[in-house]
Amino acid sequence: MALIDKSLRLIERGTPAIVSEADWQSLNLEEPCRVLIEKKIIGLKKVGGFQVIEPRQFVGHLRLPGRAITVSPSDKGLFTALHGFVTFAPEKIVISENKSAISTDVHPMDIALAFVKAFLEVVNVGLPFSYERRSVETTHPRGRLQVAQTLRSLHSHGISHRVVCSVAGKRYDKDLGSILATVASFLKTDYELPVHLWHQLDQLIALSGEDSRVLATVDAEQKIVNKISVYADQSVLVHLLEICQAIIFNERVVWDTEIPVLDGECRFCNMDRLWELAIWTALQKSRASSENDSTEFHPLSGSSLNLLTPGGPQIDPDIVVFRRGKPFMVIDAKYSETTTPSAADVYQIVCYAQRLKSIKGILIYLSQGENWFKHLGRTPEGIEIDAAGVASAGVDLNLMSLADKLFASETKN
Repeated sequence: MALIDKSLRLIERGTPAIVSEADWQSLNLEEPCRVLIEKKIIGLKKVGGFQVIEPRQFVGHLRLPGRAITVSPSDKGLFTALHGFVTFAPEKIVISENKSAISTDVHPMDIALAFVKAFLEVVNVGLPFSYERRSVETTHPRGRLQVAQTLRSLHSHGISHRVVCSVAGKRYDKDLGSILATVASFLKTDYELPVHLWHQLDQLIALSGEDSRVLATVDAEQKIVNKISVYADQSVLVHLLEICQAIIFNERVVWDTEIPVLDGECRFCNMDRLWELAIWTALQKSRASSENDSTEFHPLSGSSLNLLTPGGPQIDPDIVVFRRGKPFMVIDAKYSETTTPSAADVYQIVCYAQRLKSIKGILIYLSQGENWFKHLGRTPEGIEIDAAGVASAGVDLNLMSLADKLFASETKN
């Protein structure tokens, strides 16, 4: 069944969901889905008395009160590995691997665990709050009796068993609560923590205020900067906000499609783009110490550089490695599993490499089995054309190994 508890659950690039018109109307998702269709996140068509919803290369969720659309990754392990590889700095990965041997619980360097620990420290010190007075109607008077308002709004209508009182109560910082709720929503989707810590996180969020709501990442970033300034003299709270800032910044890189929705949240990750980002990250890390090389992500996007002179289609290679300012290696990422490159892909990378006059062009695919590498040949200009497949299991280490291999072979030459 596609519908579970008024939720539509799909698998990335999986079997389309078929929903009856009655169920579709009960979900009231027509307008939210229209936005997802415009963004090409899902496909939707009506066949007879049914709606056919087609998942594409996006993963993520649209959550609204009482209903949701969720698109899960086809390979959860691959998504988690790519997500972690793109968002964590290389030195943290090394330190974490060294420490993991003595850890039996969770990763000592896990940003989610760091957030929970910092949150606990803030709660122990005390969440910032202010007192505010509000009027309440009650049969048990407390606080300051509002005689005039009681007579006007209650006694004048024949209600004599209740009074209006003004009471003082704590009010937590609404923006701070929303920042924490936003970070928690990311952690619940993308990070691994023991069950008892998830429960602890839910309890902490409940303490931060009932008015908390999930924010768009851009809004969250702006509010974090403001709150760091406001609470500059509270080091424990600033530390928590800095962790929030790091999480939000990194997640914005991954969750590239975010749509504001009233009383809900909507964000999706384009898996094609995440695969490109992972390859770009590996190449950057491999040549981090090089002064001659720079690795650029979609450097020609929007440049209007055509394949031919003066016309033809515009070119937009995924990644270009520049050496001393000149194109050195052109990479096209293909988020698909294969054991050999397609002819169309080879034609594409040859065109890119020839147009940019690079030294090498390479296609990088996923591999369901083992890593593979194929030297396809040289163009008449002497440009090397290669293709590689990166195994899904241990994809982060496999990407680093491939990146090192690509640069090592050039060093030998």
